[in-house]
Amino acid sequence: ALDEVIIQGKSSVVQKNDRLIFNIANSNITKGNNTYDLLRFTPLVTVQDEKVGILGKNAVLLYINGRNSHLSGSQIQKYLQSLPAEQIASIEVIANPTSVYKTSGSEGIINLVLKKSESDGIQGTVAINESVKTSNSLDGSSYLYYQKNKLNFSTNVYGGNDRYYTKTKTEYSYYDIGKQHIIENTNDPNNIKIGANIIADYKLSKKQTLGVMVNGIIQKRMD
Repeated sequence: ALDEVIIQGKSSVVQKNDRLIFNIANSNITKGNNTYDLLRFTPLVTVQDEKVGILGKNAVLLYINGRNSHLSGSQIQKYLQSLPAEQIASIEVIANPTSVYKTSGSEGIINLVLKKSESDGIQGTVAINESVKTSNSLDGSSYLYYQKNKLNFSTNVYGGNDRYYTKTKTEYSYYDIGKQHIIENTNDPNNIKIGANIIADYKLSKKQTLGVMVNGIIQKRMD
């Protein structure tokens, strides 16, 4: 008979200082998913109606490796969908940022900590998705990672078109003159988006890293 059983393990969720850290490196939930899907498993994070949020906050700022991405709204969604979940080492949720981040009281921060490759060379992925609504919509993305000695470089390009067909019918009846008027409207817009993200880091020393991040997106509506 056993008097006592002690089970030791390392939790994937850690509370540290001002943030909650969700360690997902080498986790099975990353396989076959993108980072947008991964956030559904992240504590305190909500993914609803194609919008990422933090419980109790009205807005979210997306940080990458500790730097503000300056993405917002649908730009965040497209970027997260284009980034493979297997490239994420951990997700940090900062529900109450300190004054260092210069945020308002209604904003929270999600910081994505990207993995560093274990060997020099080039790695990459390409993904294409098609959704069938009334009209077909097509999305695609490519992710490229390069490491050489102290230099780390990653870029992802994403784009697609979002088509949705709507038809409205309005009827006006004039009983005093016995007539009826019908107005029908159809709408089939084609929203095209192309975006890119570039991150480059150079390790100056064990405690110092020089980095740069560039984002860009082009949106065009074709009726």
